[in-house]
Amino acid sequence: ERPSACSSTKTKSRGKRMKFTDSEDAAIRNGVERFGVGRWADIKSYYHIDLADRTSVQIKDRWRTLNK
Repeated sequence: ERPSACSSTKTKSRGKRMKFTDSEDAAIRNGVERFGVGRWADIKSYYHIDLADRTSVQIKDRWRTLNK
């Protein structure tokens, strides 16, 4: 018998929402100064210690929030 089509192997688990820390905000600001807006993957890899638990999309969204 074939496995059911609704197996959960491809779904990403979503954890509890984590607030951004001051060091993450600083890394994002410094990264935008160094690499420019839109270079989210470069910023994430350069500041990999501070931004280890964040995706590029989260970093982009946080940058937009910081600049309101």
